Amino acid sequence: PQSTASFGGYRVQGKTKKSFEATIEDAWALEEVGVFAILLEAMPSMPAEQIAFQLDIPVYGIGAGGRVDGQLIIMHDLLGDYQTFRPWFAKCFIPDVEGAFHQYLSQISEPRKVGRETREDGIRVLRRMAVQRYIEDVRMGKYPGEEYSYPLKAEELEELKSSRYWKDIPKEPSMITNDPTQLGSGIVVGLSAECNGRGREVNRVDVEPPAHLPV
Repeated sequence: PQSTASFGGYRVQGKTKKSFEATIEDAWALEEVGVFAILLEAMPSMPAEQIAFQLDIPVYGIGAGGRVDGQLIIMHDLLGDYQTFRPWFAKCFIPDVEGAFHQYLSQISEPRKVGRETREDGIRVLRRMAVQRYIEDVRMGKYPGEEYSYPLKAEELEELKSSRYWKDIPKEPSMITNDPTQLGSGIVVGLSAECNGRGREVNRVDVEPPAHLPV
C-alpha cells in the first residue's frame, strides 16, 4: 500500500508473471529479515493465496481476495467515507445495518438523556454496528467474495501458473482462529491457512457492544 506513488497511482498488483514473481521475492526477503506479517493490497485472490501459502508469517489482505490469512479494512472504506475515489474491493457496511440502527433508536425513550449519560445515541453506535457486520461477514466467508475481489482473465491465470514460483495448493476450508484486532484506522480479522497447517493469532481487543445494543 505504501508503494502507490512509485507505481504512478493505484494499480492492481500480481496480475502478470513478472509482477507476481517480484512480489513474492520481496515477501520472502521481508520474512527473512524478520517482519512479523505482510499486507498485500490490490491483488487478485489466487496470486495472493500463493504468497500466503509459501510464507510462514501471516499474510493479510486489503483488496487481495479471501484466500489470505486475514483481512484488513480501512475504517473510512467500511463506513463509506469516500471522496473522489472508491477502491474496487471497498464495501460500505452502513446499508447492511441501517435497519438495526433505526430499530435501536426507536427503543430509546429519552435520546438526550442517553446521549449525555452514555453517548450511545448516534454515530458511535452506527459505526460499531458496521464494524461488527464486517467482522461477521469475514468470519462467515461472505466478505470479500468475488464481487469485491479483483478478477483474473483466463490467459492471465495461465501466465501466472507458468511461473517457477507457482505451487499446487491443497484445497481445504479456512477456519477462523482468533479475534479481530484494531490497527490504527483499520480493522483486522485473522484467519488460519489450513492448507499448510499454519494457525494465526493476533492480539485480542474488545469490540463487544453494550448489553443494550442489538447485534
